Amino acid sequence: MREDVYGQLANELDRIPNGFPRTESGVELKLLAKLFTEEEARMGSSMSLDPKTIHELVYHGVVKCLSIQKLFKTVVLTALK
Repeated sequence: MREDVYGQLANELDRIPNGFPRTESGVELKLLAKLFTEEEARMGSSMSLDPKTIHELVYHGVVKCLSIQKLFKTVVLTALK
Protein backbone atom coordinates (compact mmCIF):
# COMPACT_ATOMS: atom_id res chain seq x y z
CA MET A 1 0.00 0.00 0.00
CA ARG A 2 2.80 2.40 0.83
CA GLU A 3 4.16 2.28 -2.72
CA ASP A 4 0.63 2.85 -4.04
CA VAL A 5 0.30 6.07 -2.01
CA TYR A 6 3.57 7.47 -3.30
CA GLY A 7 2.84 6.16 -6.80
CA GLN A 8 -0.45 8.08 -6.84
CA LEU A 9 1.35 11.22 -5.67
CA ALA A 10 4.00 10.77 -8.38
CA ASN A 11 1.25 10.43 -11.01
CA GLU A 12 -0.43 13.63 -9.82
CA LEU A 13 2.88 15.50 -9.73
CA ASP A 14 3.54 14.38 -13.29
CA ARG A 15 0.42 16.30 -14.37
CA ILE A 16 1.93 19.67 -13.42
CA PRO A 17 3.69 21.64 -16.17
CA ASN A 18 7.28 20.62 -15.27
CA GLY A 19 6.19 17.05 -14.64
CA PHE A 20 7.56 14.37 -12.35
CA PRO A 21 8.60 11.51 -14.66
CA ARG A 22 8.59 7.93 -13.42
CA THR A 23 11.71 5.77 -13.65
CA GLU A 24 12.17 2.04 -14.08
CA SER A 25 14.01 1.83 -10.76
CA GLY A 26 11.30 3.67 -8.82
CA VAL A 27 13.84 5.95 -7.17
CA GLU A 28 11.34 8.84 -7.34
CA LEU A 29 9.04 6.95 -4.95
CA LYS A 30 11.87 6.68 -2.43
CA LEU A 31 12.44 10.42 -2.74
CA LEU A 32 8.74 11.14 -2.14
CA ALA A 33 8.79 8.81 0.88
CA LYS A 34 11.65 10.84 2.39
CA LEU A 35 9.86 14.14 1.75
CA PHE A 36 6.28 13.25 2.74
CA THR A 37 4.52 11.04 5.26
CA GLU A 38 1.98 8.58 3.85
CA GLU A 39 -0.79 10.83 5.14
CA GLU A 40 0.67 13.89 3.38
CA ALA A 41 1.17 11.88 0.16
CA ARG A 42 -2.45 10.70 0.30
CA MET A 43 -3.63 14.27 0.80
CA GLY A 44 -1.38 15.64 -1.96
CA SER A 45 -2.53 13.06 -4.48
CA SER A 46 -6.15 14.06 -3.79
CA MET A 47 -5.65 17.75 -4.50
CA SER A 48 -6.13 19.47 -7.82
CA LEU A 49 -4.19 22.34 -9.35
CA ASP A 50 -7.19 24.62 -8.83
CA PRO A 51 -6.98 26.79 -5.71
CA LYS A 52 -9.27 25.69 -2.87
CA THR A 53 -9.93 26.88 0.66
CA ILE A 54 -9.29 24.58 3.61
CA HIS A 55 -13.05 24.33 4.08
CA GLU A 56 -13.49 23.13 0.49
CA LEU A 57 -10.77 20.51 0.99
CA VAL A 58 -12.51 19.24 4.13
CA TYR A 59 -15.90 19.23 2.39
CA HIS A 60 -14.55 17.16 -0.52
CA GLY A 61 -12.83 14.74 1.85
CA VAL A 62 -9.27 15.61 0.87
CA VAL A 63 -8.27 16.28 4.46
CA LYS A 64 -10.62 13.90 6.25
CA CYS A 65 -7.64 12.10 7.77
CA LEU A 66 -6.12 15.33 9.09
CA SER A 67 -7.45 17.90 11.46
CA ILE A 68 -7.61 21.45 10.15
CA GLN A 69 -5.14 22.51 12.85
CA LYS A 70 -2.62 19.87 11.77
CA LEU A 71 -3.09 20.83 8.12
CA PHE A 72 -2.56 24.50 8.94
CA LYS A 73 0.61 23.70 10.89
CA THR A 74 1.92 21.58 8.00
CA VAL A 75 1.22 24.32 5.45
CA VAL A 76 2.81 27.04 7.58
CA LEU A 77 5.93 25.00 8.36
CA THR A 78 6.32 24.04 4.71
CA ALA A 79 6.01 27.67 3.64
CA LEU A 80 8.73 28.68 6.10
CA LYS A 81 11.27 26.16 4.73
